[in-house]
Amino acid sequence: MNRTVILAAGNGTRMKSQTPKVLHKAAGRTLVEWVVSAAEEAFPGKPIVIYGAGGDAVPKSLGDRCEYALQAERKGSGHAVMMAEDLLRGSDYTVILAGDMPLVRGESIRMLADEAEKGGFDALLLTGISENATGYGRIVRDAAGNVCGIVEEKDASPEQKKIKEVNVSFYCFRTQALLEALGELTPNNAQGEYYLTDCIDILYKKGKKTGGIVLADLEEGEGVNHRAHLARVTAILRSRINERIMLGGATLIDPANTYIDADVTVGQDSVIYPGVILEGNTKIGAGCTLYQGSRIKDSVVEDGAAVQNSVVLESRVGAGAQVGPYAYIRPGTSIGEHCRIGDFVET
Repeated sequence: MNRTVILAAGNGTRMKSQTPKVLHKAAGRTLVEWVVSAAEEAFPGKPIVIYGAGGDAVPKSLGDRCEYALQAERKGSGHAVMMAEDLLRGSDYTVILAGDMPLVRGESIRMLADEAEKGGFDALLLTGISENATGYGRIVRDAAGNVCGIVEEKDASPEQKKIKEVNVSFYCFRTQALLEALGELTPNNAQGEYYLTDCIDILYKKGKKTGGIVLADLEEGEGVNHRAHLARVTAILRSRINERIMLGGATLIDPANTYIDADVTVGQDSVIYPGVILEGNTKIGAGCTLYQGSRIKDSVVEDGAAVQNSVVLESRVGAGAQVGPYAYIRPGTSIGEHCRIGDFVET
């Protein structure tokens, strides 16, 4: 049995928000929910989420999808994982991820664990190559190519700062080896914290097998630190969603200006014009036409219907119906098949 630990206890001060960083939304899901969904795709069983900042806001948001461990005092990433030790005992491998990495894919989590198991690694991590490595921890390898340590930028020497291979906070440990290394962590660094990254150094010095796999695309390991990062990852997620919708047989006239949330479905041969916003648990049937300027949230639009420059909230639009332009369909409305709701009508 393999487990996933998601680190979601930080304050995220650079977001300049009263909301915990991992609860900011990108393409219809919170940042941490994207990571949880990837973990659920990778392994059966519930992911373990470490929470702290914002009180119980994170557990309330995610509900019973996860198991939880509280990090009451934030003393670093290693300290965070220590809070989950009891939940990890008995598992084979543990994959550890940051809760602000919404671009991570379930297939990558599964691949990392599979490679660790096949290669007999005690620690295996995903890394990236960055021409501008500012802000990243640097990967240090020995002459044989084994990862012998990760140096945080604040602790790195001028020579180490020239290393282009960087840590993306994506780790897989043999669980027993992880638990042993956590017991030996000390806060002897510039931040006075327990670094999870020091577990690599500890295991390497014990003669354990430690390695790294370079991500072909560093994008997947990109975290969110501030609002500009949030906008960037949101754009990438929306591009993925729009590609899925188009590959499913729908037409997006201008994908870059079409905003579709993660849980929306769109049927074949539907046509969506620029400026359309589809939110929440919306279901668009086959052969529909959604004209520019329409916003539809948590609603069902059945086959062949058309919505033009209108707002539809928590409602049903029957097959072949026409809505708008400039109609406001309030929550709870059910529009019958082939009905017409004309311009400037509110229901």
